[in-house]
Amino acid sequence: MLVTGQVNRPGYVRVRPEFNAEDYIAEAGERTNLATQAYVVKAGTQRYVPLNEAEVQSGDTIFLNRQGGFATSTEMQNVALQERQLAMQKAQDEREARFNTIQTILSAVGTAVSVVTTAILIGQN
Repeated sequence: MLVTGQVNRPGYVRVRPEFNAEDYIAEAGERTNLATQAYVVKAGTQRYVPLNEAEVQSGDTIFLNRQGGFATSTEMQNVALQERQLAMQKAQDEREARFNTIQTILSAVGTAVSVVTTAILIGQN
């Protein structure tokens, strides 16, 4: 397991099935004073997943970001870009959910109007 970024001894740590991400960070000498967010970079997809949302598996990389919030490396630029993309996708999903809700309400209102109109017409005959 590669543990990199803001840890005291970055490098490879032997994979142990009983370990979680924090155990690997401890094996790499703990977080430095500059460490902030931590991510698991998933093997195969290279997707950055926040540490608290990821299950660590053999082949993954644990990456600890540093304070300051600037993307000073290609790796950090990728993290920042992925975070922005996730935020944009979440906002898009929320807009679509609101649109679908409005569409469902309007469809229900249209159906109700049709039923009432039909009842009125039947009542007139």
